[in-house]
This record gives sequence, C-alpha cells and structure tokens, in this order.
Amino acid sequence: MNRNKNYLVFVMFLLAVCLSLIIFGAAKIINVSTFGNSVFSSTTVNSEASDEKNTDDINSFIFGAKPEPLKQKVYLGGKALGLSFDGDGALVIGINEFLSKGGLVSPAVESGINIGDTVVELNGKTIHNSAMLNKLLQDIGEKSVKIKLKRGVLLMELNVKPRFDIVSKTYKLGLWVKDASSGIGMLTFMLPDGKFACLGHPVVDSKTGNIIPINGGNVYTCKILSIERGMKGKAGEVRGVIDCENRIGKLNSNNPYGVYGEFIEGIDIIKGKATEVASAAMVKPGKAKILCALDGIEPKEYDIEIIKAAYQSTIGDKGMVIRVTDSELLDLTGGIVQGMSGSPIIQNGRLVGAVTHVFVNDPTKGYGIYAEWMLKTLDEVCCTSNNQELKAA
Repeated sequence: MNRNKNYLVFVMFLLAVCLSLIIFGAAKIINVSTFGNSVFSSTTVNSEASDEKNTDDINSFIFGAKPEPLKQKVYLGGKALGLSFDGDGALVIGINEFLSKGGLVSPAVESGINIGDTVVELNGKTIHNSAMLNKLLQDIGEKSVKIKLKRGVLLMELNVKPRFDIVSKTYKLGLWVKDASSGIGMLTFMLPDGKFACLGHPVVDSKTGNIIPINGGNVYTCKILSIERGMKGKAGEVRGVIDCENRIGKLNSNNPYGVYGEFIEGIDIIKGKATEVASAAMVKPGKAKILCALDGIEPKEYDIEIIKAAYQSTIGDKGMVIRVTDSELLDLTGGIVQGMSGSPIIQNGRLVGAVTHVFVNDPTKGYGIYAEWMLKTLDEVCCTSNNQELKAA
C-alpha cells in the first residue's frame, strides 16, 4: 500500500516538473502595449542565448517532429507600393492656376470650390478617388459640368468648366486633391498568379482607429523621396510620391494581418526565383535579414536579429520581436520607420515574416508577423473574393 502511494507521489512530482518547464518557457514571451496604429511602446528587451533552445524545446514538445516549410513558394517583395483606397470622394487640399490658351486660369476659383471640400460627384457619376476624377475630366473635356461637393455637413452643387492645360496636355479644374486613404507600404510577397500580400498590419482610420473597409482600391508605382530618421520617442517615416498614372494592381482586402490584392496580368514587379516560406514553428531567435528598397529602385538586404519568437498555434499579428543591427540601415533610418511595414524578413534562406511595427522608445526594435499567417490570409481573402498622394485635377 505504501509502495503504491510513494509511486503515485513520484509520478505527480514528475508531472509537476514538466508542467513548470513548459510554463516557464512560454512565459518568456514579452508583453507590449500598443500606441496608435502602426507604432508601439515598449520597455527594454534583452536577447538571451537560451531563447533559441527554449523555442526549439517548445516546438518539439508541441509538434513532436521537426517543423517543415510550407508547400507554397513565393516571390519576395521589398519594393514600395502606392496604395489607394476607394472612399467617399476626392478631398480638395489645394487650389492653383495653370496655363491655358487664354493665359492663367483656375476654374475651381471661378466656380467657388474651396479647400476642404470633397468632390463626390461629377455629372451624376460618383467619385471614389482622385484617379477617377481625373479620368472623368479627360473624358468631358472643355464642357460645363455639374460638380457635387461635400462641405462640412452640407451637400452643394456647382457648375464648373474644365480648361486645357497646355503644359501637361490635360484638362483640369485647378485643384490639388487626395484620396480618403492613400500611402506607401512595402510589398511582402507575391504568388506566381499575381496575388500579393503587403504591410502585415491593417490601414486604420486616423480619427476612429477602426480598420478601413475596402470598397475597392488601386495599387500604383511610387518613388521614395526622403527618409525622416527615427529616434527615441518619435517614429521616423519614409516619404514618397505615388504615380497615379501608373496603376499596377487592385486591392481586395484590408484586415488585421495586412493589405491584400492582385497585380495586373503581365506586370513585371518582381525579379528572382521563388522562395520557400517557413512555418511559424520554424522561426527562432538568431540572425536574419530584411529586404526593402529605401534609397533605390531594387530591394536590398539589411541585417537584423530576431530576439523573440513567440509560439503561436493560431494566427496572430505579433509573432516576432526584431532588432536592426545593420550599420548602413541604422545610419539611413535610425532603425525601423513608418513606410517599412511589410518588408520581408528572411532567415536561413526562407521567408519567415514581415516587419509590422516599431517600438517608439527604441526605433531599432519592432514587431513582425509570421509569413505563414499572411500566406494563409491571402489564400482566404482571394478565394472569397504619413505621406499623402497628390493628384493635379
């Protein structure tokens, strides 16, 4: 009787030891609070040599066998894209004169259009974005049109006559307009059929913090103009201009795990060979690289370190904590800056994730999402379905 009792006590002791080891390993994942849409605040994170062993031990315990890469191969991104969401009209942010055959003119001034107005209709056709407004103007030519504007809570209708700009060879109103939501983000990866994933986090309304629903949207080429370096307490930023005349794709989804869409058939956006995608369970602390085009057209690799790799059995947006170690990138940007979201993270020759957020208190560090979750999300959304861009009108 006593022997059985002692044996039971011994077995319970062993179970308690095993459970403690598992809990201890899992408890090493950092807890960080959010601040705004794409910026995070954090205390200091220390990288320990034992982290890699602990991550491998947890994965081995859970999966039982060595994790394997995913079957789907992808083409790596790292190029900057201009993203424009269809919204409720084109916002007027400036009024100007241009040179017509009769001299300097501004149809906007003549008709009474003001800065802050939103163009919502032109000759009864709903305006979703600045590109649509510009296209309709070219179709109309120098004919008087009815333009419907939103001014505060009021809706008003005015008559306006576009004029021909002899410099740009286009019909204009003398307006500078922008889309409701537009900006720059890095392409993470593309599938052979042209479907793509970027950002790794959602685009949200700056006033409400809510994810902006997609009613449609377009992808354009863009050019990086300058970089504001990040520093403690202030996130840096990539500044650029979107070329609205060079549409290369459309947007299908804006969700918690990124922005997803597809390129126009025949668009040569990516070069190189297809790359394996690591499963989330394969990612571990250690050396890695990020791929992004910041001071040129073609993406370039920069050294980073994955200092935390959280175990995630289901999709989540903050799987990794990373640190920039590349001296060239640190000189250029100070670390991670806004506009780098979506930059591919590569480890052991495989795509493992994408850069998503920067720590405000330490711009050399930030978050990354696992590539497995972005690939899974892309498959789901495609089966079911700041810099401001300016456009002269």
